[in-house]
Amino acid sequence: MMDFLVHEEIIMNIQHLKYFISVAEHLNFTKAAEDHHIAQPSMSQIIASLEKQLNAKLFIRNNRTVALTPAGKVFYEEAKVITAKFDEAVKKAQLVTSGVEGTLRIGYWGPYEQILIPKLLGRFHRTYPKIELTITQDNNKALIERLEKEVIDVVFSSPYPFQGREDISCTLLDTSAQCVVVDKNHALAQEKKISPKRLNQEKLVLLDMQDPQDYIKLLKDFERNGFEPNIVSRPVLYNNLIMMVESGIGITLLPRCLEPYTSPELCFIDLESDMTIDFCVSWLKNSQNPCIPLLQDIIFKEYPSAINQQNHKTS
Repeated sequence: MMDFLVHEEIIMNIQHLKYFISVAEHLNFTKAAEDHHIAQPSMSQIIASLEKQLNAKLFIRNNRTVALTPAGKVFYEEAKVITAKFDEAVKKAQLVTSGVEGTLRIGYWGPYEQILIPKLLGRFHRTYPKIELTITQDNNKALIERLEKEVIDVVFSSPYPFQGREDISCTLLDTSAQCVVVDKNHALAQEKKISPKRLNQEKLVLLDMQDPQDYIKLLKDFERNGFEPNIVSRPVLYNNLIMMVESGIGITLLPRCLEPYTSPELCFIDLESDMTIDFCVSWLKNSQNPCIPLLQDIIFKEYPSAINQQNHKTS
């Protein structure tokens, strides 16, 4: 934070910072005062007091216009961070005081997310036992629609459907390498590693995630690695996919992380490629559900690297 915010001689409160932010955003003292239901002269006095405490001019004012000074612009950005953290702290303290009650509605698509969710929600439930958790499973397209309509609060899925969405916070949790998955009686079952080009003549069964962005990403992966797949089926249900591979109808691609949770009748073979599957958690940035920051804290404790993966973008 800015040095002058922690100077021992400065005495200011959060509400005054909010007044300043309002003036900085309106560039109009009268409108800012109306927003906070105080008189315009009082607003001017508060800003003047801030400037005196900071020993820095925050606004350039004349009879017609109001503009931020360079110091004012810096102070505006820092003040937004401080007030946001304060509001978040207040919500968390209120939840704790009230016994931390509320509801968090979670959506997820399929087998990949089922590996991540129990660990996170288990810790969340132990920490906040009075928060009600509801869990919904659906395809990615339906989950996104429900998130947009605020029918659910959080979605565990791949990040690709959220590319370019400025209204959604998407945090990458994990990445797992794609593997070829075949029945143990398949001719490739004894291979340790295989090139995607060797699979061009194989019948491929792919899981249909019901979102075009996921499929587009997969096709780009194929093209980049010289894989020209012969796709014979795209089942929507994971269990149907596994049944088709076990029946010898085709081979498939699955992330390595699923191997411990898959039938022993199947063999996972490493691919000589850069193909991966990403897993993320997403929520609306403007969501007012105070349980979301609590889940966010749990996520960052379980996945510390996720802190630097906010709004992860993929090619």
